[in-house]
Amino acid sequence: PNCSCYQPLAPPWGAAFDPVGVARVDLSSILPGSKGLPVFVIDPEFTNPHTDRLTLSVEREVIPGVSAQLDFTWAKGYNLERLTDANRAYDGTVSVNGQPHYSSNRPNPFYLGITESKSDARAEYRALAFQASRRFTHNFGAGVAVTYSEDRDSDSNERNFGGIQAEDFNNLNGSYSWSNRDQRWRATANAVWQSPYWGLGVAGAVRFNTGSPYTGLVGGNSDFNGDGQPGTDRPTLGCVPVGTGTQIDCSNGQHLARNSFRQPSFYTVDLRLTKAIAVGPGSLTLALDCFNCTNTGNKFVSQTTYGQVPRRSPGGPVIETPNPGFGNANNPGTPFTGQVSVRYDF
Repeated sequence: PNCSCYQPLAPPWGAAFDPVGVARVDLSSILPGSKGLPVFVIDPEFTNPHTDRLTLSVEREVIPGVSAQLDFTWAKGYNLERLTDANRAYDGTVSVNGQPHYSSNRPNPFYLGITESKSDARAEYRALAFQASRRFTHNFGAGVAVTYSEDRDSDSNERNFGGIQAEDFNNLNGSYSWSNRDQRWRATANAVWQSPYWGLGVAGAVRFNTGSPYTGLVGGNSDFNGDGQPGTDRPTLGCVPVGTGTQIDCSNGQHLARNSFRQPSFYTVDLRLTKAIAVGPGSLTLALDCFNCTNTGNKFVSQTTYGQVPRRSPGGPVIETPNPGFGNANNPGTPFTGQVSVRYDF
């Protein structure tokens, strides 16, 4: 009641609001059309996320000492958190990539972005997993596991909550696709053998997985749909020229889906050779390890920016060629690595 703030825009402080040492914002100096204030709010109907999960599993000993297990998992996530800008609205036009365009005039001109936490994202996961293991008996043990899975969501922000992720935050269904976590196949195998010969032991592991997805983005500071979020727009292919100028029509084109590209598969073999020697009251173990013993390149894609396409020179054709290097797996992973170690147990 006693606040000198510009009351039509100030929040309702209430008679009990009397913080010590906190200055209230004088909004009377902020006029419509000026830069305004950025604010962060939470949707009044925000709901904590939850997941419905169903797991079916069967396990059986197939031969003495060897068991096999088959699991099916289905999970569906609701009310997942994501960010939006509540101070943006469509202007009724179409962006150069065929998507709805946002107005540069904000509904509330006294504010810049009103970054709002909402809980309307969703996810769904399906997986079929097989594993078999031989318990360690007679100085030998081994195991193998293979998983096939599909993971979709509309916003993978649980490990990278750095800002608005959706291309069009008012159409979250347009971002529903493979999640950042999606990995179609994953397989591992391992074995340990403590031989009866001269204290020698051998252990090893093999790992394989298919690549994770990534999105082909417009890149740079381009903001095709005018939502104030450069770096989230995706190009549309199959656009046609309009007239003799630079205009193009992408309304019937193929808009690249989120996470529609894949990194290459990954494969590695790790081995260990040990030699145990009795020394005094204990045992001295010499170990020789190699990681990625086959020196597999395991190259990955670093250029994930598709480029500012489509584009057209005056009167020319529509150019839809991606950036040079886009999608090329030209960055190697961890090379062969060796290690020698000594351990004394007593």
